[in-house]
Amino acid sequence: MERGPRSTGAILSDAVTLLRRHFRAFYVIALPFCTIDLLLREGGNAVMDAARRSITGAGVDTIVPALASLSGALGLILGAFLVGSLLSVALIQLTAAIWTGGTPEPSRALQATARRGPALVVTALLFMVALLVATVAPALLMMGAGALAGTVGVVLGGITSMTWVLVVMLVLSLRWLLYPQTVVVEERFAAGALSRSAELMLARGLPFFERPKVRLSLLLLVTFALSATLSSLFAGPRLIWGLMSGWEIQNGLPPLLGMPLWAMLPLALTEVALQAVLAPLGAVLATLFYFDLRVRFEGLDLEPPPAAGAAQAA
Repeated sequence: MERGPRSTGAILSDAVTLLRRHFRAFYVIALPFCTIDLLLREGGNAVMDAARRSITGAGVDTIVPALASLSGALGLILGAFLVGSLLSVALIQLTAAIWTGGTPEPSRALQATARRGPALVVTALLFMVALLVATVAPALLMMGAGALAGTVGVVLGGITSMTWVLVVMLVLSLRWLLYPQTVVVEERFAAGALSRSAELMLARGLPFFERPKVRLSLLLLVTFALSATLSSLFAGPRLIWGLMSGWEIQNGLPPLLGMPLWAMLPLALTEVALQAVLAPLGAVLATLFYFDLRVRFEGLDLEPPPAAGAAQAA
């Protein structure tokens, strides 16, 4: 794979080509993680729905167990987030192996997950805590200050706090979004990984559309568009089932575990199969972008290993 500086469009093209050529390796890795992720997410959604039904019109004696169930649901959803973090380790390792001229091997990717997975999970939790501290606490203060000023203050406080949360989350997320690559490739940890990501994402006085944050935003928009399209494909059958079964649509889409087996099984299998195809894209794009930044601004020029060079010459 070419190691010179790449345009944003070239990185996207490289990612698609890479996934197409090495589809089997990425799919074999992504499929079990996506299966566990679906089970945790849908389990969390089902428990949360049961807790919501228990709390609605419930007495004091049933609220405490319902809140306990709600905590369990949040734990399952957090577990799905951690599974996604572990999957990203394997995907980054596979992408890095290809970029350096090697061969993507699922066994080595799993070894990297076992070795660097705990470090990435701790860093990911630190990332989430930092985002919450930077957004939730100031937003609550803004809303509280607005409430003291009356009805108009409540509205203005709500708008201001929501704007603050969105802007700060966007700025900090883009600043720290390459921390998985720094954990896996550079073997950094926690605050060190976040600071390294911030260093890579510096504007460096570049024109607006050439700045790392803007370029990465464009790549993430492509990933989001594809993910949203995939999600809408699964929303249709769930919505139809909800309307047929009398589900209250204002509560969101019905969880898979609330459906009969004949409807749940094909939907679950289809979702896992397609999610395993799409899941690697975000990690591959971010990893290729990470290497592009290091080539551009740090002069990174990793030569392919002798074996890979000999194979290419042959």
